[in-house]
Amino acid sequence: MVSNTLKTTSFRRWSQDLGYRESELYPLTLGASGCPFIEVHDSGIKLLLMLDSGTARGILITSSAPSIPHRVEERSEELNADGSHRGESFLIRVETVSVLGEVFKDVEGGLSDWQMFSSEPFNGTVGLDFFLDRRLTLDYRSRRVGVTVSPLPEQLDRKRYLSVGLVGPPKSQGHILYARARVNGREAIVYLDTGYNVSFIDPAFAEGLARVERHGKFKVFR
Repeated sequence: MVSNTLKTTSFRRWSQDLGYRESELYPLTLGASGCPFIEVHDSGIKLLLMLDSGTARGILITSSAPSIPHRVEERSEELNADGSHRGESFLIRVETVSVLGEVFKDVEGGLSDWQMFSSEPFNGTVGLDFFLDRRLTLDYRSRRVGVTVSPLPEQLDRKRYLSVGLVGPPKSQGHILYARARVNGREAIVYLDTGYNVSFIDPAFAEGLARVERHGKFKVFR
């Protein structure tokens, strides 16, 4: 993965270039933090859930969401990194979940207090489990998302489209997106997470990198 500047591509252009039909294009909503949300139906209940590539498996429903029919299978205590109590969560199972044109049955998920994850209330998240046999395209600028079972066209304009190889995650992490990168010439693994609106760097990895302190903001590494 390298720094790269691509031409701005309009919704009309990419939807044609990538072979989407009109029926395969859906609205995309951006939350206050800039993260993407899509409409999902859980057992017939309509929810706006964050499309989060960091959700390891199934769906996450929070206490802020409307009540949905579900079965609780397990309760567990959640801990902070220092071992202190963070809250409790429940492993649940939902009869049906409809995600961008496809219906899934007997779906595993989690139920937790929204305050365990965010400073602002949100309904929950939906991850990449629902797109393993489909191709997904997000356009934050036009607020549209495309989903199709068709393979990616073989020939694409390299000035507009970049292909990035992914690294297989540990099995326990589900379908998380990792890619190889270089930071100041140093090899690194980056984690592509649509559920975050900022970037982070491991303090241990950043030791020795030149950096600038900016008042009231994150450290900026050069």
